[in-house]
Amino acid sequence: MNSGELLALGYYGPIVLAAALALVLVQGAFLAIEQRYPQRTLAVVPVAICIGIGLSTLLSRRNLTFASVDIRLIASEDAGGASTFLRALTAVILAVCLSKIVALLMRRRLRSAPRLGGQTLLLTLLAFVFATHGLSAAFGTHPAFVHNSYYPIAVFLAFFMARGEDLSPFLDMVKGCLLVLMMGSLLAAVFMPALALQPDYAGLIPGLSVRLWGLGSHANAIGPLALLLALLLYLRPFKTVWLQYMAFSTLLTVLVLAQSKTVWAASFVCLALLALYGRGRDTQGRLKPGYLLAFLFAVLCFALVVVAADTERLVAKLTTSKLGGDLLTLTGRTTIWSEAWSTWLGNFWFGYGPDAWGPLHRTQIGLPFAFHAHNQLLQTLSSAGFFGGLFLLAYSGCMLLASWRAARITRGVSLAVCLVVLARAVSEAPLEVKGLFSGEILLHLTWFVLVLLPYASSERIAKAAPPTSTARRFNSAVQV
Repeated sequence: MNSGELLALGYYGPIVLAAALALVLVQGAFLAIEQRYPQRTLAVVPVAICIGIGLSTLLSRRNLTFASVDIRLIASEDAGGASTFLRALTAVILAVCLSKIVALLMRRRLRSAPRLGGQTLLLTLLAFVFATHGLSAAFGTHPAFVHNSYYPIAVFLAFFMARGEDLSPFLDMVKGCLLVLMMGSLLAAVFMPALALQPDYAGLIPGLSVRLWGLGSHANAIGPLALLLALLLYLRPFKTVWLQYMAFSTLLTVLVLAQSKTVWAASFVCLALLALYGRGRDTQGRLKPGYLLAFLFAVLCFALVVVAADTERLVAKLTTSKLGGDLLTLTGRTTIWSEAWSTWLGNFWFGYGPDAWGPLHRTQIGLPFAFHAHNQLLQTLSSAGFFGGLFLLAYSGCMLLASWRAARITRGVSLAVCLVVLARAVSEAPLEVKGLFSGEILLHLTWFVLVLLPYASSERIAKAAPPTSTARRFNSAVQV
């Protein structure tokens, strides 16, 4: 080792040692907080996610003035000056989740606990993440390592391991944070219209030529969050009546201004589903015959209207309108789907890689405005190939079954959120696990927590479990 290397070691060595020591101390502090407030630490996660969403938008230098002319004119994709804050928020989220994981492992070693189940759900999630960000990163057409994609694993794992605890503080915090985000979006539309409001938008509402993006990454991102807030207000309403009314008024305003047709359709279906589930079931949870007959009658009437109508004339009139043209081309998405299919066939087993639909890929296919495949299955197939698509279907199936299992405890909200995610999966990619600060991650994580609620409610018991021999020896040593 020469003198230059010794000098570098003497300079950088203490810095690395100090950083490692600081990391240990910070993690120890979070462990101490977890030991003192075990039921509330995970509630920090939605706060950090919503702060990250808002900051990344506010500091992004986004300008929607000419978004209706060319979507590429809005601004750069990066978070601008928010990158430093996002790193700090990421560190906080990971520290909280790792503290929860370590604390739970320590408790289970000292105290025997019953097996809660649900391992299949976790395994399919891990397999999905491994296929989309592990296998494709190594064997895809363009191998790449994207570290942000692995952070959500710690978050979902922490919530899964805590499924025997009371997760209601998390849901309450999501509800409160979403309300603040909705109010902030409306305030941004008033005081920062270039950032939050897209002008000259030709929507379905006559006279309304603007579209609200708010503090979300897109209008199609803020709309689902408003619908999620409505579902959480139904499940866990605010105790104050005026706050409940204010929250509903705010989210309805956002839903209207966002002009997301998918979210509108999902809202009506969710409303019907919750009404059917809430009032159409008896005390044993069985469907009432009257509600079932009413539903079948409504479907029959709709079918008769379609049959009796002059469909040829309606179709001819529709195809000549702008709405009809958008429907026939699905607002240009058929071209993107065709490119996604071709990308998948280019590497059938492992896809393009984690950088699919990034700047390089969009340039190669000549679609600079296509930031994803606008379909969850095609997005996964194009980026992760056959194995990614296979485990996506396996995970989605497990989440669907888990949503059905949690429906009674959540009064149908788990099924409604499942419906929202599946509806968005037709034209968006809501199950993409990339980074922590997006509306998709918050929606996905809330859905994941909702389907975990039965484990906490049916296994409230863990406190009564007898200590193991290890715990008894530990207690004896402390007493001595």
